[in-house]
Amino acid sequence: PGADPAEWYGVAPVSTDAPLWPADAPVPLSPSKLESAATCALRWALEGAGGTGADTTEQNLGTLVHAVAAEHPHGTEAELAAALDARWAELELPEGWVGAAQRRRAASMVRHLAAYLRDGGEVVAVEQPFTADLGRVVLRGVVDRLEREVGDDGRPRLRVVDLKTGRHPVGKDDAARHAQLGAYQLAVGAGAFADVAGDAPAGGAALVYVGTDQRSYASRAQTALADDPDPAWAAQLVEEVAEAVSRSAMAASGNDLCRVCAVRRSCPLQPEGRVVGP
Repeated sequence: PGADPAEWYGVAPVSTDAPLWPADAPVPLSPSKLESAATCALRWALEGAGGTGADTTEQNLGTLVHAVAAEHPHGTEAELAAALDARWAELELPEGWVGAAQRRRAASMVRHLAAYLRDGGEVVAVEQPFTADLGRVVLRGVVDRLEREVGDDGRPRLRVVDLKTGRHPVGKDDAARHAQLGAYQLAVGAGAFADVAGDAPAGGAALVYVGTDQRSYASRAQTALADDPDPAWAAQLVEEVAEAVSRSAMAASGNDLCRVCAVRRSCPLQPEGRVVGP
């Protein structure tokens, strides 16, 4: 077995050169994966096909905190802590210092989350699924929080809030052009939330980090697309990503995240993945 060159890995011809989506077909995109697709189309494709590792303890903790936040959109610290206690066994963490360390981290997240809930705007919806048609692109996803605020003109506006449980917030400049937030704003503009929020226009978006090691949460705001010096930047990004992921071959792009990429062994740009190159 394996002696026949026809069986050798990477020697077989390409099975098809057809595009992933034809020019007349809608391209489904997820806002949460938009940044990944814009950074490296090959990584986006391989991870979408299952090329990801098992969830880590940190990721499972983040999922639990998101669930608690959704259950208690107006929760006090005491209410959030009680909900966390009630569901803590779901993580199945072992006894000892590992479990104790994660418990302390969870308590810190709950304190930060409670502080944000006191400061946040009027909640319209939580964990709200949506579909938005943007020409050729169909955006599908779920927003953590949809909040109503009053703009400078006295009209209500919708602000999308994405809760993050990571330790390190992105920079303010990165938030201003954050692809996921921009896509959420496009969805608001396309009427994706009309059934729960009426026709209120997008009033911006924000990343709220409740997992920081600081004394409180960190917020990174993105201005409303209509108020941005380049109002079309998000729509242009979505179109560029749609074009990149519709091709018959996905381009590998070297970037700062290559060192932590889960699919390095399948990337022709990396030493361990050269065998899959042309």
